[in-house]
Amino acid sequence: MLWGGIDEDTARKNLRNAVYIVKKIFGQEIIISPQRSLLILNPSIEIKTDLQDFNSDDENLFVNSYRGEFLEGFVVKDAEVFDEWLLNRKIYYKNQFIKRLYLLMHKYIRENKLSKAIKYGELIIQNDKLEEKAYRTLMKLYCRENLSSKAIDLYNNLKEALKNELGIVPDAKTTYIFNEIMDKQRADSSN
Repeated sequence: MLWGGIDEDTARKNLRNAVYIVKKIFGQEIIISPQRSLLILNPSIEIKTDLQDFNSDDENLFVNSYRGEFLEGFVVKDAEVFDEWLLNRKIYYKNQFIKRLYLLMHKYIRENKLSKAIKYGELIIQNDKLEEKAYRTLMKLYCRENLSSKAIDLYNNLKEALKNELGIVPDAKTTYIFNEIMDKQRADSSN
């Protein structure tokens, strides 16, 4: 998985170097070799990862654990299979994060805790600026909180992002919500 495209001697050398670098960085034997052909994480060292928090049922731990892509900035040279695996993991964890944020947002909508629902809607958009369904929900929430100008700004931000990234305009459902907001604002200002 790490150096599949190169000869075995070079791959073993790369692995030895990687284990050495890990030891040097952490100042202890994180990876040990109880047998010549086996490497394991040292069981005597407690290892805690943000992935444990990410998978937690604790809402705050979960939300605060996601600080960007999985293994962001981590690179292994000449490891095409690893790169493919890493890309799949990045997509998987981002999708899981967005999915759980949607669940939290809808939970707080049902509980009529709109400021919390808005917080999670904004977090969805912060992590996926093209997630149009979240824009629609957030626009409606802003209107329920008498924040129509924020809903209009949000629509304009989406419109700009879609134009720049994909060369398209917001879909009909989103535009319909925007037009309803604009009609309501015009009606309110004429009264």
